Amino acid sequence: MIFHLKKHNLTVTVTHGNRFEPIVQLALGSEVRILQLGEFTNFLLSMIEEGRKATTAYLESLGALSPKKNGRKDGAASHTSR
Repeated sequence: MIFHLKKHNLTVTVTHGNRFEPIVQLALGSEVRILQLGEFTNFLLSMIEEGRKATTAYLESLGALSPKKNGRKDGAASHTSR
């Protein structure tokens, strides 16, 4: 299975390393990293978490996620539907 993100010159290739553990190859330009599926999953989840933190910090700096506006003390956004 191959995924291309041409805008970023990134290719993700998933292959069967052995019967039990797929291998993920991340290619960014000419640089290639090979990870086991578990390592790739941890990497991807870390990237998502860091992106979420950065987005939250940015929105807070704009005043869009103020704890007072959302009625919460911890600064987390309120996700209620009406």
